[in-house]
Amino acid sequence: MAKLSVEPLVSKLELFQLYETEQRMYVVASNSERTHFRMLKIMLLPEEDQVRIGSLAEILSEDSTVYSEEDLNHALSDLHVGNSSTGGLKHVLDCYGLVGFNRFIGTRKLVGLSPESVDRLRKPKRNCAKMAPKA
Repeated sequence: MAKLSVEPLVSKLELFQLYETEQRMYVVASNSERTHFRMLKIMLLPEEDQVRIGSLAEILSEDSTVYSEEDLNHALSDLHVGNSSTGGLKHVLDCYGLVGFNRFIGTRKLVGLSPESVDRLRKPKRNCAKMAPKA
């Protein structure tokens, strides 16, 4: 009798890269060894259409493929070539994690923890309060 496994396809996703074409954003996630990769596809919509989206499931699709580094590079290259007429595939950001989506004034924004934002969190905060002038 075969054992059933409840282990995820990739045990821990630690590194994230964001790519963008004119119509989609791609979140590529990998384990710390960069041996397994997954991809999340996010539809980019004009601001007026974003207001009508009821849930993120309407614009997100998860690719069930677990890519090797070589397979991922081929997939990204194919995306670049396939979108070359509209500017191709552009690398946007490397980050340590994705916080989530925020919605401000109708537009959804993806929030990520970049190496710079993590560095800022580690540094002690300065007192930036301004004193009111005395009357």
